[in-house]
Amino acid sequence: MRRTLGVTVGVAAGVGALALGGYWLLSLPLSAQATDPVATASPQASPESASAPAPASLTAPATAVAEAPQPTVQAVQAAAPALTAPALPASSPLVAPVQTPPPAATLLAPSAPSSAPAPSPIGWPLRSTAALLAERSQGDWRVVRWQENPAVAVLQFPDLAQQGAALNRLAALVEKGGAPRDRLLGAAELLQLIQAGGDNPQTFFGGHNYRLSQLLRFHGLASRQGIGLSPEEQRLRQLFEAQGWWGEQAADKVLITFTDLQADDPSTPQDEGVDAVRRESVLRHELSHARYFTDPRYRARCGEMWRQWLNAAERQRIRKVLAEQGYDAQNEDLLINEAQALLFHTADTRAFGAASFGLTEARLAALRKRFHASAK
Repeated sequence: MRRTLGVTVGVAAGVGALALGGYWLLSLPLSAQATDPVATASPQASPESASAPAPASLTAPATAVAEAPQPTVQAVQAAAPALTAPALPASSPLVAPVQTPPPAATLLAPSAPSSAPAPSPIGWPLRSTAALLAERSQGDWRVVRWQENPAVAVLQFPDLAQQGAALNRLAALVEKGGAPRDRLLGAAELLQLIQAGGDNPQTFFGGHNYRLSQLLRFHGLASRQGIGLSPEEQRLRQLFEAQGWWGEQAADKVLITFTDLQADDPSTPQDEGVDAVRRESVLRHELSHARYFTDPRYRARCGEMWRQWLNAAERQRIRKVLAEQGYDAQNEDLLINEAQALLFHTADTRAFGAASFGLTEARLAALRKRFHASAK
C-alpha cells in the first residue's frame, strides 16, 4: 500500500492533497474529516493474545542499531484512544536485534551461497486482528499467522526503514508501472524510481501484500541475474524456508506486512510518522488484500463491484489516479485489489477520502453500505 495520494480530483471544496510519498495522505479541513462508515474502534486484545505463544524470534547475527524515536503510549492513547491497542506486558519475550543494511553500492555485487546452517523450523502462532494490533514489534521482526486464515503470514516490522529494505524492490517488480517485469532493479535504479515519485525508501509503501509465488519469482530472477540481495531480502527468504513455506508449499500462501509506531523525521520533506490510527488503517487495508488473494468469493464480489457497481467514468478516474501513483494501469487485477482496499478498508481519512477518487461523500457511503451488506 502506498502512503500518499499525489493528486486530488476536485469534488469537495476545500480538499487538498499532500504528495508526501508512500501512504496516501490527504489534507482535509476538519469539517470534512467525518467518521468513516467502515472505521471501527480497535477491540481490546483478545484473551488469546495473552495466552498464545509469542511470535517467532527471527534471529540474525548483526550489529544492533538505534531505533527511531517512538511516541509514548500515553501520547498515542491521548491522540486516538478508540484505536490504540494496549502494549504487551514488560514480561513478554523480546526478539533478536535488528540488522544494519550494507552500503547501497554493495547491493549490486553477487552474493556467494551462505555457509551458515539453515534456521531451525519454527511454528508461527495464530493471532486475531485485535491481537495483531495489541502486539508491538519489540525492536525486531515479528511474524505470525492470521487466525482468520492461517495461510496468511503477517510480518510486523519495527519501522518503515527495515520494511522498505526487505520489500521495496519486490514492490517495484510486482506493482510499479515504471519498473520492468522481467528483471530486478539494481540499488541505484530502485532509489531513482523511489525518488521520482517524491518518496524516500521509508515512505515508498506503508504496508505490503504479496502472494508467496511472487516472492519465489523474485529470488529466481535474482539468481539468474547474479544480483546481490540486501541482508533484509535474504532474511525474508530464510524465515519462509524455516517455516516450510517455500517451493511447492508456497503455492497458496500470502504475506502481508505493516510496521510499529514511529515518529516523523522532521529533517525530510516526506512524512515517515506512523501513529496508532495510521498503523491500524494500514493493517486492515493489507488484510483486505490477503482476503482478496485467498478467498474466491470475496475476489468475485470485488470484481462485480468494479465492473457493475462503478460506472465507466468512475472506473476511469480510479484507474487514472492509481496510475499517477505508479501502479501498473495495465494490470486489471491489481487495480481492482487496490480499489477495494481503499474504498472499503482504509479508515484513516488522512490516507483516503471520497475526493481521492472523485466521489461524493454520499456516493462513497452508498458503495460501502452495499459492499459490506453483500458480505453477510
